[in-house]
Amino acid sequence: KGFYVYSPFLAFIFQPLVAMPEHVASIVWVVFSAFIFFGASLLASKEITKRWCAAEERVDVSLPWAIATIVLLLSYDKIHTVLRLGQTDCLMLLGFVCVLRWMDRRPWLAGLAVGAAANIKYFGLIFVPYFIIKRNYRAAVASAGSFFLFIMLPSVEVGFRVAKTYVVKGLGGLAKLIHIKPPVEGHGLQIQPASWDRSISFTSVIFRITDSNKLPIWVGAILVIIAFAAMMGAIFFISRRHGLVLFKSNTNGRDGAEQNAIATLEWSVAIMIAITFAPQITARHMVLTLLLYNVGIGIIFLQHDKRIRTVLVGAIVIMVVGLSFPFRGLGLDNVLRTWREVGGASWCALVLILALVWAGSRAISARSSARI
Repeated sequence: KGFYVYSPFLAFIFQPLVAMPEHVASIVWVVFSAFIFFGASLLASKEITKRWCAAEERVDVSLPWAIATIVLLLSYDKIHTVLRLGQTDCLMLLGFVCVLRWMDRRPWLAGLAVGAAANIKYFGLIFVPYFIIKRNYRAAVASAGSFFLFIMLPSVEVGFRVAKTYVVKGLGGLAKLIHIKPPVEGHGLQIQPASWDRSISFTSVIFRITDSNKLPIWVGAILVIIAFAAMMGAIFFISRRHGLVLFKSNTNGRDGAEQNAIATLEWSVAIMIAITFAPQITARHMVLTLLLYNVGIGIIFLQHDKRIRTVLVGAIVIMVVGLSFPFRGLGLDNVLRTWREVGGASWCALVLILALVWAGSRAISARSSARI
């Protein structure tokens, strides 16, 4: 019906489900998705535990399982929504976890994970500039190359000309979504613009304001850039107060263990940018905060500073409540509409990432001081 924005790669890999009756296919996908959610959460928990555990400290092997269980419970509402709607967010979770596990030791595989994830939802490309900033050029090249490889993969079945048409439609839908006129006229795209009233990202909030005041698109774009710069400024300020410089290829000559911990903070910031500054993000997409919970809960278990634990617990509670507010079934439709219009969940995500950066920077700084 013209509501086409996904990469054709997604339809290509889902073809085996077409051989099944629709009801059976939906059950298979739900079960498969549930396993991916659990597996991605467990893999993330193991990686966070490994990166934040002090070299001389022994950690119970059951800790990653406990972290994963807590994280899944905190994200239950959004996971249930994703499963009920048969969505693909679980694949994004798995792709982002693979990026964290491989970006230092196997950059080519990390790039492959980015390329595949970006063919599920385009905001997965957020890691390309991250790799470039970190001078991880092999991962950046692999990301860009695998993205185009996967997006053209259907050509082996339908031919290059038809595959090219699919790509044009997919990227044309993305162009309309970010307020750019689709490059091809007459293909019936009906994609909602970035100002869509159900989107809760900061980008959508800003474009709703500019559109309602009949301001040019470039004004909204400038305001988005200013908002992004303000958020990154706050993140850099918080980390610098503890002697950390994020997004550097060699942060102040710190050792490998500290670099591993710093990488989890940078990874968390990249995910937060993806879910709060993408042109269209609904509350369902906020299931990706599951990965931020992984980092936060991991630090809570592995650090013994009561102040760190208190701040992180408070921020996680705010995020969980913000994603459920206002509670459904209470007849607060107007409140829900207003909360969505102001991007309430994105503000909660901002609180969470600032808390993670503060707590992580403080913990890394304290660890460095203890070694001196």
